[in-house]
Amino acid sequence: MIAMPGKSYNGTIPPLTEQEISLRDALQRDVEKLSGEIGERNFIQYQKLGEAADFLETSFQAAGYKVERQAYKIDDKF
Repeated sequence: MIAMPGKSYNGTIPPLTEQEISLRDALQRDVEKLSGEIGERNFIQYQKLGEAADFLETSFQAAGYKVERQAYKIDDKF
């Protein structure tokens, strides 16, 4: 058995702050977009890879990050 450092939390979990609620909701929207709306993405569902990449690029740019794409090749597609 592996022992974890520190102590486990014991007690009532404090309510989420407004910022934590906002982050939770944003994460849920992103997961639903990627897993539900865009769905399965792999070399067979190649178009979906592009949709996911576009969504992530837009999301990172909206958060203020500079995005640089790295090309990859799957079955002679870039």
